[in-house]
Amino acid sequence: MESEALRHEHVDYCVERAGTSRSGYLQFVRQWRLVPTAHARRYALLDVLGSPSNPQWLAMKTGLRVSALVVGVCCMLAFSDRLEAATQVEGTATYEVFSNGTRRLLVEEQFSALVEGDRWAINTRLVSTQPPLARPELFCPLRQSAGTDGTDVYYLKEMAPGTDQALVGWIEPGPVPNIAQSPTVCLLWMAYCSGYYLAKAERQELRPVWGTDVDRSRRGECLVNVSSHRSLDSPGYLDELNFLSDGRINPCNPSRGSTNVWSGPWAGGFTQAIFRVERTTALPAGGRVPRAFRFELLKPVLRVSPPKLNALSAMHGTVATVTGGVEVVSWLPPLPKDRQVMVDDYRFTGEVTNWESVAYAITNQWSARNGAVANAAANIHARTPVLVLTTDTSIACWQGFPMPSMLRIENRNHFHLIDHTVGASENAEEEAIRKVVDFSTGPQGVRP
Repeated sequence: MESEALRHEHVDYCVERAGTSRSGYLQFVRQWRLVPTAHARRYALLDVLGSPSNPQWLAMKTGLRVSALVVGVCCMLAFSDRLEAATQVEGTATYEVFSNGTRRLLVEEQFSALVEGDRWAINTRLVSTQPPLARPELFCPLRQSAGTDGTDVYYLKEMAPGTDQALVGWIEPGPVPNIAQSPTVCLLWMAYCSGYYLAKAERQELRPVWGTDVDRSRRGECLVNVSSHRSLDSPGYLDELNFLSDGRINPCNPSRGSTNVWSGPWAGGFTQAIFRVERTTALPAGGRVPRAFRFELLKPVLRVSPPKLNALSAMHGTVATVTGGVEVVSWLPPLPKDRQVMVDDYRFTGEVTNWESVAYAITNQWSARNGAVANAAANIHARTPVLVLTTDTSIACWQGFPMPSMLRIENRNHFHLIDHTVGASENAEEEAIRKVVDFSTGPQGVRP
């Protein structure tokens, strides 16, 4: 009976000691290994049982061995339920923006990604931009972590240090990222997760990853047909993914009127974007994964003969190291301990139409789509009118006066999306790019 009580005592203590985190478990392994734990218990019992030659000790010694074995099995099983194994890839990625065939912006980032099926967690670090940006932008912050719970995409972005919003939380609906939030994250999703996602999809359709008509896209009202080719070595991955235009300039607009259809031969449809794997590499445990890959977004060139397509943007990724069997504690970005983070949540665009996003603060834990924090904030936003201030003069008018309980300030200097998809003139496209790389002319830019 006493050995049974000891077993329960060890099991309870082991679970409590291991906690729910990997660090807690590793601390348990280092400091409370099973054999030393049994020995420690043995020494603690010597005062009661006498020396090991005491007949009572033989029975207890056997009980302790069984107890230690049971504790080990229980702890390992409990911990294995919390951890998953993933493939880790690390390397560099670039994002280029073009106008009239000339490159106007180049962004380089380093990445480290954990991927398993259609689940992923990605970290990026900004290396450089050409030309230099005046400040980090949301599509290329200094550092960021991103991940998915299988339903939505969560971002934690580190902006310029010393600013009022050095950390930005951001949540997008749906498990598929796009270029507007992070070109690198989007590229890695196409390389390592798109094959698994499309294998489970009822139809071969995706939201346009280049961020067209973001509100309709967020509501699931914007889908384009895709075609793909699977890897012969590892069928879970795609060798090629094509986004197919049906001739509409804005695929989120159902109209096929003259203002929303490409002219000439492009009206009948064409391949608007292409993702391809250029090289693969072997995993230590077998199988192959993408090692080098590229994405291009294309646009018809108007009034030229013969008809041709120009690249609007391009992304390229190269993997330096691949590691299999890496344990994952959580697929969501880790939050700083006991520090409040402001979140822009875009999952409620169908219910909250008077605000661009639902804003709220979190500490230590993200709020799921049906979470109490996110839903309470969405309900408040839905009932609250919006006051928009767009100039420094308007903002200055509020100085010294009580601020409204909820105030929307549109920061016109905060441009973080180049929308290539509307059939704007070449001058308009040039102006959009200039706003990203030149902030010297005062208030400008538009938030999506």
